[in-house]
Amino acid sequence: MPWSGLAPLIDDAAREELIVKRDLRGLFEFAFFTGMRPQEIIALRWDTVDLEKRQAHVCRAVAQGVIKERTKTKKNRHVLLNGRALHVLEFAAQYVKRRKVGTGSIKEFPYVFPPSKMS
Repeated sequence: MPWSGLAPLIDDAAREELIVKRDLRGLFEFAFFTGMRPQEIIALRWDTVDLEKRQAHVCRAVAQGVIKERTKTKKNRHVLLNGRALHVLEFAAQYVKRRKVGTGSIKEFPYVFPPSKMS
């Protein structure tokens, strides 16, 4: 099956069976379309995303629950963002905007995919 045929299958599975929360669905979709490791995605900050150049600078990762200023391979890299990955970032940006006007105590968060349990 060609790669283009896999995307709808993953999309349907994520929507209907595997993932309930929309923010997790976006995280998995972002992982699939960028090839980034989950540890790198969790540590991805807005200041390392360049929407104009359609790329993300991968320079940190989570290791044993702590964000490290290095990747697993100890090599930084730039990842190109296709339309689907950019769509996820648009949704994540809307989430950040909603959070700023919400009732939680944390209004600013530098990470693209903040934990949903934060208040």
